Amino acid sequence: MTVQVATDTVTNDTQAVNATVEAPLLADDSKGDQTVATSDTPVEPVEGTLLSEGAETKPEETKEQKAEGTTPDTYEEFSLPEGMVLDQPMLDGFLPVARELKLSQDAAQKLVDVYSAGRQAEDERIQADFQAQREEWRGEVRAMPEHEKHLALAKKAIASDLASEDFRKLVSAPDSWLGDHPAVVGFLANVGAMISEDSFLHGTTRSAPKDTAHVLFPTMK
Repeated sequence: MTVQVATDTVTNDTQAVNATVEAPLLADDSKGDQTVATSDTPVEPVEGTLLSEGAETKPEETKEQKAEGTTPDTYEEFSLPEGMVLDQPMLDGFLPVARELKLSQDAAQKLVDVYSAGRQAEDERIQADFQAQREEWRGEVRAMPEHEKHLALAKKAIASDLASEDFRKLVSAPDSWLGDHPAVVGFLANVGAMISEDSFLHGTTRSAPKDTAHVLFPTMK
């Protein structure tokens, strides 16, 4: 028995085949035959991957930004707080390390800023401790019996010929701590008492003035 197939039927069958895509060999057979419809519309290519969706992309650096990140052949002078000077040996040790780490001028300056801030804080702490110590010494001097007399005699010793100009500056300069130390004040008060005119009076007559050597060393012949 011969079966004749109409031409239009074959054509329709061909279009049906072209309109379907067989499932993969590893497809789940339990779901029966599955076909995927195709379309004549061109498929747009997908850019990136699932992992790249929503990821931040680093913008391309500008020429100015690249220049800021370069390591200079010679670092410019660093900015410091007013009155502060970098220790030269420390600077000589820092610059080679900065070049080895490929630090830009800005990055090196940030490290210098950290150092200068720490040093400034340390200086302020030392000054505060020093001032507290001076106040403690002054309190001890004021607690001495007849402390005003002691101070007057000490100043007399400083003004005498026994004291050189450098010594006067050393004990009486506003920023000197020696002039506040109880031991220094006590010593100078004793010297002032020794050279005081009152100490040379005997009865109604005054003894002959003694030279400086005999005042300081009375047992010397």
